[in-house]
Amino acid sequence: MSHGDTKRCAKSTEMCFGRRAALPYAEIVQIARLGGGKTNPKDGNSLPFLPASSVLPGMAMFDEQGGYDIVKKVERIPTRQKRVYDLNIENTHNFIANNIVTHNCIYTWRNARLENLLEFEREFSDTTIVTLEQNYRSTRTILTAANAVIERNVRRKPKKLFTEKETGEAITFYGARNEIDESWFVANTIQDLVAQGTRPSEIAVLYRENFQSRTLEEAFLHFGIPYRVIGTRFFERKEVKDLLAYLRASLNPKARGDLVRIAASPPRGIGKTTLEKMLAGNALYGVAAQRVAAFRETLADIRRSAEILPTSETVRFAFERSGLEANLKKDTEEGAERLANIRELVNLATRYDDALPPEGVTRLLEEAALQSDQDELEKPMDAASLMTVHASKGLEFDAVFVTGLEQGLFPAIRADDTDRDPEEERRLFYVALTRARHRLFLSYAAERMRWGSRERTLPSEFLDDIDSRLVESAEKKQIEPEHIIE
Repeated sequence: MSHGDTKRCAKSTEMCFGRRAALPYAEIVQIARLGGGKTNPKDGNSLPFLPASSVLPGMAMFDEQGGYDIVKKVERIPTRQKRVYDLNIENTHNFIANNIVTHNCIYTWRNARLENLLEFEREFSDTTIVTLEQNYRSTRTILTAANAVIERNVRRKPKKLFTEKETGEAITFYGARNEIDESWFVANTIQDLVAQGTRPSEIAVLYRENFQSRTLEEAFLHFGIPYRVIGTRFFERKEVKDLLAYLRASLNPKARGDLVRIAASPPRGIGKTTLEKMLAGNALYGVAAQRVAAFRETLADIRRSAEILPTSETVRFAFERSGLEANLKKDTEEGAERLANIRELVNLATRYDDALPPEGVTRLLEEAALQSDQDELEKPMDAASLMTVHASKGLEFDAVFVTGLEQGLFPAIRADDTDRDPEEERRLFYVALTRARHRLFLSYAAERMRWGSRERTLPSEFLDDIDSRLVESAEKKQIEPEHIIE
């Protein structure tokens, strides 16, 4: 598309949205950069960063005040000959310095390299280092804990945060019996905080992995606490919706919407024309007939399992038989996270294992539908935030809960992380701690459901880094047993 075509397209889009801009096509770029024109900064992550390799002539580069520069020329410099460092310049994120387009990035999974920072002085001997150590956000107690945690990292530039703010309250620690108990503790405590005057929008619940949001969302719905998930709510995640659609279609072969969804998930060679004929009941021949027959046999196998197996085993069988499991395992980037969400769905399904088949599957589908319907209700702006620690970078709240502090979960330990910086998990925990202004809550579950079975856990090693004098244990409240033990 030519530059002129781009301007005309942007102008048409602008008219549809009823908006005007001094630079017609810049407003469209700005909306994309800032995540959809959100009015509340806490509705999402801090400003997303555009990789330098994606910058093209004609792009508008914006700062926080809405000013911009238009990229006229992009010069590619081989990194073998010239280092490109990730820096941050006041009031701007994507920027051009000395004819080099740079961007801000701190995580190794986004290709950041800590060596860029550690070796900068050696590469540029006349560099002046200005250490920013005064913190204007957190209390002394929170900063003391954060400093103690990060000081355990060897590969870092020495820096110790300080503040002139008050000492503040002790950090609250809660050792939960399991993930349900932990979620109820969070919900109960948030109710107390709100009753004491804390606005829900000034409360955040952080977790290491996305699958952890499921039990938290359930607790929030039970207590009627307004909340928003930064990212995608559990029952709206694609892999969860796909697997639930397989279960529904197996019990109801005439569920047209579910059949349309799963016919190509994973891809099985059933195209649009074949799908329309299948749904209409028209005759099929050759390869198309074979593919449709195999698809229907898959659904029949899942139905048979639902009629004889416990609910959780049926969900696991459907995950494997549908081909979803094999397809997700091919995804090296997001596959592990999506698999974790399916494991959490299996954990939920164990709640109905005592029901006679296939009633358990039916009740699981009813609960998923109920929670999805509640998710669809319009949420007020004054709501607590649920998000991963990664998504919390750049944000701050009066009260912060860091959940799931267990070995193997936070810090995360994965078999495919051989190339990952082992100190990054501690840096991530440091980020989590320093999101809090006044109140900080840390929790772990003594046992956690994994693939439908309860496993004992060990508290995170990070907890040992914090001086016990900074911490007080939360009192356990009496909670209905049926909500604690699934």
